[in-house]
Amino acid sequence: MAILTGYLGTYDSPRSRGVFRFSFDGETGALTAPELLLEAPDAKYLALRDGLLAAPVRRGSRAGLCLADLRASGGPCVVEYLCEMTPGCYTAFDGDRVYGANFHEGTVTVYRLEADAPLFEKRIEIAPGAGCHQVLARGRFLLVPCMNLDEIRLFDRESLAPAGSVPFPKG
Repeated sequence: MAILTGYLGTYDSPRSRGVFRFSFDGETGALTAPELLLEAPDAKYLALRDGLLAAPVRRGSRAGLCLADLRASGGPCVVEYLCEMTPGCYTAFDGDRVYGANFHEGTVTVYRLEADAPLFEKRIEIAPGAGCHQVLARGRFLLVPCMNLDEIRLFDRESLAPAGSVPFPKG
């Protein structure tokens, strides 16, 4: 078995510094000590696809998406798009889009990838404090679990238009 590379993000705290990289040897079980790959405060959820790593990030009073191209020679090439007030809690790739769910703002931010750089496409406003926790692409729908609304909101994957909801009992 080959050596595998892993990445882990950190929640915002005085000791949090961003995204760390480590290696795992599948034959010996040895792990390397995590090393700081990218200073990206509050990069609590990571998505990785084809050498692109996406994570929420906070920079001062702004927040948004950090996209790092790990294929770049000499270290990751980083592009950030800071268009939110609080960092999201979930990031996902879907075709040429990247989604960020923002628990506290109750939004989903949609970015379109062009030449591996994120461009703001749309913000889906659900409800302040809705508890938007994920964005899951399934068939023709995006599913957005809203923990504080006790429902899953559905959106058309192409147009991003609302397409219904699935209610759950309170709590």
